[in-house]
Amino acid sequence: MDGNLETSAPAPTAGTNKKKKRRAAGAAVAFAMLFSAGPALANVLIQNFMTAEFSAGPPPCLIKTAGEDVTSFPDGFGFDTATVTTVDGVDVTQESITINGVTGDRVTADEVFVIENNCTVPLDVSIGTGAAAGDWAGKHLEVWLGNPTNTGAYPTDVAPEDAQWDQAPLVFDPTGVTNAATGVVTIAAGDSVPVGMIVTTASAATGSGTATWVVQAETN
Repeated sequence: MDGNLETSAPAPTAGTNKKKKRRAAGAAVAFAMLFSAGPALANVLIQNFMTAEFSAGPPPCLIKTAGEDVTSFPDGFGFDTATVTTVDGVDVTQESITINGVTGDRVTADEVFVIENNCTVPLDVSIGTGAAAGDWAGKHLEVWLGNPTNTGAYPTDVAPEDAQWDQAPLVFDPTGVTNAATGVVTIAAGDSVPVGMIVTTASAATGSGTATWVVQAETN
């Protein structure tokens, strides 16, 4: 014998080869089962069932009413609650305001209509989705949302009266709608805020334009 020892692994027996083959075959079968199970799970449908009863409830708790300017200046402002509009395929109430500008003058009103919260919770109220149609040549309209602290000051951006009004009025003028949404004012349950307007009419103005908007409220 020399100094190098060489050993060799014993030759595999027939029994050892059979075990390896059995293990390999078992792994292949398991893989095939997992692979075929994946698509089958995607076709399972589980359903839960519910029912809902939908009935007409009490009168609306967010309402709009005519303001004092409709009474004090009836030739300039009118308020009508008898109109309707179609939303989601059903007829809902749509209040309509009539504005007659004084030709060649600017009219400022502090309460054309009032937004009342007769709900039992505070509401975050805003006026938005302002849009205009028709003839707006020589006509300018601003719709101001009052703050709860409002005591009857005219709508303005000049201190200190500006604190009584949200400072983002809707603005309609001959160039189009330059501001289509007010900010948000929180109205406590049982409280209300006024909506004022600034109406400027050119001396040569004719025809009429239509302004539309949405008064919306969210619970907070």
